[in-house]
Amino acid sequence: MPLTSSISGRFATALRRYRSSTRRLFESSRWKPGIVAGIVVVVVTAIPQLNMAFRGGSDWQGSYALIDYDELAYSSYVHSLIEGRPRRNDPYVSAEDPGKEVEENLFSVQFLPAYAVALPARILGLTTSTAFILLLPLMAFASSLALFWLLDQVTGDHRTAAIGVLLVLLCGRLVSENPFVSLQFYGSFAFLRRYIPAIPFPLFIVFCGAVWRAFIIQSRRALLWAVAAGLIFGLLVFSYFYLWTAAAAWLFCFTLIWLIARPTERLHAALCLLLLSGISLCALVPYLYLLSLRTKTIDAQVLVFTHAPDLFRICEIVGSLILLALAWQARRRTINWRSPEAIFAASCALAPFLVFNQQVLTGQSLQPFHYEQFIVNYLVLIGLVTTYRFLWRHLKIRLQLWIVLALVVGLATALKKRTTIHRRTWHAIRQSPFSKGLRAFRLNHRIKGLLFTVVRY
Repeated sequence: MPLTSSISGRFATALRRYRSSTRRLFESSRWKPGIVAGIVVVVVTAIPQLNMAFRGGSDWQGSYALIDYDELAYSSYVHSLIEGRPRRNDPYVSAEDPGKEVEENLFSVQFLPAYAVALPARILGLTTSTAFILLLPLMAFASSLALFWLLDQVTGDHRTAAIGVLLVLLCGRLVSENPFVSLQFYGSFAFLRRYIPAIPFPLFIVFCGAVWRAFIIQSRRALLWAVAAGLIFGLLVFSYFYLWTAAAAWLFCFTLIWLIARPTERLHAALCLLLLSGISLCALVPYLYLLSLRTKTIDAQVLVFTHAPDLFRICEIVGSLILLALAWQARRRTINWRSPEAIFAASCALAPFLVFNQQVLTGQSLQPFHYEQFIVNYLVLIGLVTTYRFLWRHLKIRLQLWIVLALVVGLATALKKRTTIHRRTWHAIRQSPFSKGLRAFRLNHRIKGLLFTVVRY
C-alpha cells in the first residue's frame, strides 16, 4: 500500500504540474492581443478581394482576387481533385487525352495542401473559387495566431508578439520587394498565395516554436516537442519544397549555434535533434521516391547549374545587419550571446545565407526567388522583432509607432493598383509554361473561352 500510494501521489503531482504548465501556455488573457492582431491581418489582407467584389457589383461572378499568377494552375489542380481525378494529374496537360499516363510532377508530389482544400470543398459542395476565397481569411488568421504564439514564447512579451504579427505579416514585402514602387514582380501578401504556401505557412511557424520548446525545456517533456517538430516537418515535406528546405536550413543554423554557445546542453540538444531527424527521415524517404518518378522536363525548366554565390538580396542584407548588431552588443557585454533569445535571432538572420548560397557546394539552384518571396523574408523579420525586443527595448519608441508602420505598409500593399505590367514581364509570361496552362485551365473548367486580364484592385 505505501508503494502504491507513493506512485499514485507522484503521478498526481506530475499531472498537476502538466495541467498548470498547459494552462499557462494557453492562458486566454495572453491570447487576446494575438486575436486582435489576427483580426487586423485578416481585414487588411482581405481588401483586394473585397475591392474586387465591390467594384464588380452585380457583374462579379464569385471569382477570387489573384495574389500570384500561379494560383490559376493551383486552382485548376484543386478543381481536378474535386471532380475526382487522381492525385497524379497535371493542370498543364490536356484533359482531352485521359489515356495518356501522367508522371509525378510538382503538383502531385506536394499534394497535402491540395487535398486539404479539395476534400472539404467536395463535401460542402463548394466551387474552387469559393474555396479559395474562404481560404484567404482562414489562413491569415491561423498564421497570425501561430506567429503570435512563437513570438510570445521567444520574447516572453505578448504585446511585442502582437505587434510583431503585424510587422512580419504585413511588411514582408519590405524585405523582398519595395511596395511603394510602380514595377512589381512579387504578389501582395505572398504568404497567402493559395494553396501554397498559404496552408503550410502556419505549420512552418509552429515547427520553429516546437524546436524552440524542445531545446529550451530541460526535461522529458522536451522529447514530446521534438516528436511534434518531426511530425510537422513531415507534413511540410509533402506540402511545399521551399518551406521544408527553409525549415531544414533554419534548424541547421539554430542547432549549430546552440551547440557552440551552450556546451553544457549538448547532450539534451543532440537527443532532441536525433528524435526529430529520425521522424523527418521517415517522411523524406517516400518523398524522394516520388521525386525519382518525376517528369524530367521539370529539371530542364527550373533547375540551374551554378556555383556562383548570391549574397546581396535584401533579406540577406537585413540579416547581416542583425548579426552585426548582435555581435556589437555582445562585444560591449550588454547582452549574453549564449542566451536562447540571441541564438534564435541569430539563426533567423543566418538562414538566408544558407538557402541562397547552398549552390556553392551543391552546384544546383532551384528558383531561389521563391525563398525571398514566400518564406525567408518573413523569417528575417521574425529575427528582427526578436532582436528589437531584447536588444533595444530600452529605446523610448512607442509601440503605437510600430503599429502605424505596419498598417501603412500593409494598406499600401493592399490598395496599390496594378494598372500596368512591364513589357518584359508580359513577354516572360507568354513564353513560359503558364501560357500553356491557360488552355488546360479552360479544358478542366469546361470553359469555351478564357479572357486573361490584368486584375486591378
